[in-house]
Amino acid sequence: MEIRRVVIDDREEVSRFLEKHWGSTKMITSVGAYDCSSLCGFILYDEHNNIIGLVTYEIREKECEIISLDSLQENSGYGTALMKAVEEKAKSVGCTKVTLITTNDNVKALRFYQRRGYHLAYLFPNAVQEARKQKPSIPLVGYDEIPIRDELLLMKKL
Repeated sequence: MEIRRVVIDDREEVSRFLEKHWGSTKMITSVGAYDCSSLCGFILYDEHNNIIGLVTYEIREKECEIISLDSLQENSGYGTALMKAVEEKAKSVGCTKVTLITTNDNVKALRFYQRRGYHLAYLFPNAVQEARKQKPSIPLVGYDEIPIRDELLLMKKL
């Protein structure tokens, strides 16, 4: 398992990965619109040099926001390793907290983040309806047939 920082030469490969797993490189949340293929990030490769995990983030002053996180194998430690890489980077540049947003249907993600020290900080009711105006491909129904409506901001103090 090798984690390394995303560099310019990785942008095309990162774009393909995001397109395959998210349907787009575009991420719309209550706090902004992002092209994840152009953000800072870390890539996790397997022994055959295939991407098996990716995290993207943005640093603004003393806050680091995780924009996307993908691990192709659940319960493998890959997601945790990528989160730790971002947290270490954030600390090294003087950030005091890391934030992220997920949707109300993503119960697995909520469990994952909370077990790693993140706590619910804010609810954006009906935020996904607004996001669909910019990205109509966001589905109406998500995990476990739960309607996707709200965004939840989670935070971890460093």
